[in-house]
Amino acid sequence: MKKKYKLTKETIEINGHILHRIKALREINNVKVNDVIKKGDLGGYVESEDNLSQDGDCWILDDAKVYEEATIYGNAIVLGNAKVYGQARVYGNAKIYGFSHIYECAKVYGDSEIFDYAKVYGYAKIFYSAIVYRKAKIHDGAKVYDKAKVYGDSEIFEKSEISGFSKIYNNARISGHARTFNQACIYGNAHIFGYAKVLGRANIFGNATVGGSSQVYGNCNIYENASIDGHSEVYDNSDIHGVARINDKAKIGYYAGWYTKYLKQKIEICGDVLIDGNAEIRENAIIKDRADYAVFKNNWSSGRYFTWTKSNDMWKVGCFYGTGKQLIEKAYSDSEESGRRYEAIVKYTETLNKQNT
Repeated sequence: MKKKYKLTKETIEINGHILHRIKALREINNVKVNDVIKKGDLGGYVESEDNLSQDGDCWILDDAKVYEEATIYGNAIVLGNAKVYGQARVYGNAKIYGFSHIYECAKVYGDSEIFDYAKVYGYAKIFYSAIVYRKAKIHDGAKVYDKAKVYGDSEIFEKSEISGFSKIYNNARISGHARTFNQACIYGNAHIFGYAKVLGRANIFGNATVGGSSQVYGNCNIYENASIDGHSEVYDNSDIHGVARINDKAKIGYYAGWYTKYLKQKIEICGDVLIDGNAEIRENAIIKDRADYAVFKNNWSSGRYFTWTKSNDMWKVGCFYGTGKQLIEKAYSDSEESGRRYEAIVKYTETLNKQNT
């Protein structure tokens, strides 16, 4: 095999490792570099020829350094003052530059780019067209891929995954087995953890947290000190903020794709309120305290839960969503007992509502 570079006598020492500047022995046309690397051009530094493949158009430029057992191959490029070390692998068409560090057993490949002061380490993987920059940290077994962007002082760790067109920035943290995809944006001091999933065009920011096995999707906004946990779901145009807490199997939103005419309706949960149990909050409801909704159980037949919201005086029972009058009519059409039971509950909430007005 004909070599494409050689080690020169120009050396530097890093942590006891002697690195040699490299020199091109043939023309290298790497699409990630503005100018063609000509025969005789000097490159960056390696500890040995094991650090940079003699095949392909991969290259190390400027004062970039690759050492220990790290390897660059394919058409990858490392330049600027970047460092790749440990047992890291950079390949495909990946580009590492700025003052970024790739180390331990991290892998960067595809068309991904790491730059500025970003750090990728542990067993983290960055691939496809993902971009990581500024002072972002990706480590442990985390993955960032597709066209996701991670930047600012954000941190992605443990076994979390960032994909799609997701954007993670500021001081946001994603951990556990959490996942973000589609066009989700996580920023501020938000924290996504556990097995939570954030997708669609959802925005999580401020000091908000999303954890457990919860799912947040659609066009909803979770912010300030709000928290989503348990097996809850928040979706569509829901607006959760203040110190509101959504927990257990609560559902906030409307079924996007099934009832498209309601997609512009907005649900707002705010203040110091806890939504838990099997509550389902839908269409234009505003919840500011615990008295703004009620959850009942059908213990005479189906055993399912159903929800009344005070602000819009609406009922959610299984696939049904409508007024108390509509609910009573539907229940009587099912059976006399069902009608009497639902009518009593609807009248009970009407009485409570009048007392609190």
